[in-house]
Amino acid sequence: MKAVHHFAIGRSTYAQYDSGAVRHLNPRRFEYSAEYARQYLDLPIDEMARLRMRVIHQLGLEPGGRILDVGFGAGAFLKHAVDSGGWQAFGFDIHGASKAMLPDGAEWAEGWKAMKWDVACFFDVLEHLPDLDWLEKFDAKTVLISLPNSPLRTGAGFAGWKHRKPDEHLWHFDLPALVFTMAELGWRLIYFGNPEDEIRQSQGNRANILTAAFRRFDGCDHWTRAATKLKGMAIHSHGGVGTNYFLNKFRIQRMPPGAPHSAALVSKVPTFFIYGDFQNAIQSQENRNRLEFNTACLEKWMRDDAVDAASDPRGLLRLVYRMAHFPNVALINYEKMTAQTWRAACNHFGIECPEIEIKKRGTETANRVEYSGFEFPALAFGGSAEAAAITKRVSGRVSPFLTA
Repeated sequence: MKAVHHFAIGRSTYAQYDSGAVRHLNPRRFEYSAEYARQYLDLPIDEMARLRMRVIHQLGLEPGGRILDVGFGAGAFLKHAVDSGGWQAFGFDIHGASKAMLPDGAEWAEGWKAMKWDVACFFDVLEHLPDLDWLEKFDAKTVLISLPNSPLRTGAGFAGWKHRKPDEHLWHFDLPALVFTMAELGWRLIYFGNPEDEIRQSQGNRANILTAAFRRFDGCDHWTRAATKLKGMAIHSHGGVGTNYFLNKFRIQRMPPGAPHSAALVSKVPTFFIYGDFQNAIQSQENRNRLEFNTACLEKWMRDDAVDAASDPRGLLRLVYRMAHFPNVALINYEKMTAQTWRAACNHFGIECPEIEIKKRGTETANRVEYSGFEFPALAFGGSAEAAAITKRVSGRVSPFLTA
């Protein structure tokens, strides 16, 4: 990661990286004492453990493997894992009473970074760690993270934010910052949401706690991996919406085919996401699926990604939903696209855009019934009020579990 901005609040100095992540650069030593650990006993830890285990189940992870809880606190989540009757539960913590709070049936994991895990959980932990480079070689099938949702990118009062906690919290993330950081370390997003806000209520309209799950990039993700190395800008679409035309206009090399059109966006560069012509996207999917994609990857996508069979059978709405959360994305509705919206997107990112020809579709490309009734603005930028309206409109129709 590259630091792009430095600032100070009181005696604390911070660096903001190109991912959007913020790091406390000059923390004093913080003591994780036994007294620090006892504060967990005054919190609704059993209720929180049940909620976190619910997310585990929703990810399709059934008892039977090795599950790790780093920073297990009072041990409530590990106890639920043990009581499930199938998980081999392991825990590690650094507070003064940690081993005493390890529940019966769970094992102490001293060298957890060098061990193999089916599920590794970091609930309110990553923000406390001095470095995250170990994640690049960390051997886990699924990583589940929860942490405070940073307001810095939105300018919503970072200095007075209750979770800033100098010396104790060394990292700060919002969703894009976490996704970009994890992608650089080899991990792809498979779920994000704010389920813990059911208990840990937010102040105002902002989400309080971000929860996200990740898996390693695999052989079907080389498009996604390559996107992390893009320089300048990127073109992306939900399939068949003039992608090749726009790539040629910007002289951007097309990524090799691999993952289908629902491939995850993890590029930090300004990205034009062109969507809205659902009928043409469906036809393009069908053509490319037959001609271009690796059969194993196609089967994986159909099995794992297209989970909303009734409400979002092609995974197109879910991709729109995801893109709307990223501030480096201009969501351009092709069906409403004009020269004015094109120039507005370019000006927003300070990009010199070429002149383009906007082809209007005929009546034969009317939306199929599964995507009828969805109205989207001509242009919206990720993280904006317009994008929030898009996510609200779509959220009832898509699963937050993006891929498996």
